Amino acid sequence: MRKRYKAQLRRFARGEFKTQEDILFAIERLEYLWPDRWEALKEYDTTEIECRVFGHVCPVFFNKEPATETKESRRFGRYIPREIMLKVVRRDGQVCQVCHKNVSDNELEFDHVIPFSHGGPVSVENLRVLCSACNGKKRDKLGELLEPKEPDEPIA
Repeated sequence: MRKRYKAQLRRFARGEFKTQEDILFAIERLEYLWPDRWEALKEYDTTEIECRVFGHVCPVFFNKEPATETKESRRFGRYIPREIMLKVVRRDGQVCQVCHKNVSDNELEFDHVIPFSHGGPVSVENLRVLCSACNGKKRDKLGELLEPKEPDEPIA
């Protein structure tokens, strides 16, 4: 990989890439060939990191975004600041946004409308109050956004 990386750098230095498309592709190629990236993979067995469908090295190992989470980073990454919590509770009036029942303090949970695992932000606009029963049913599905259902009981 180091040889390919150095060859790509030489091509850049000679000015072989003329169009914006060629330059952007060359940059992506440099990022892909970056030696430190491949050094980190040496500690893994290739059968553990390759895609079971296509056989390539899974791109998730190159991703350093919050979407690639561990148990430790999950707690940190999904932290909801107190200020945001208060704004969401005030906006929703401590009422579950699915079943429309009042939620006691010990049953109150915050739900990401667009799941965190799908890139949903920790923001007032993407959070809502749910009771623990309703939040437990949702998981990280997007179906509710795509096909919203009418509530079982009318909103009072």
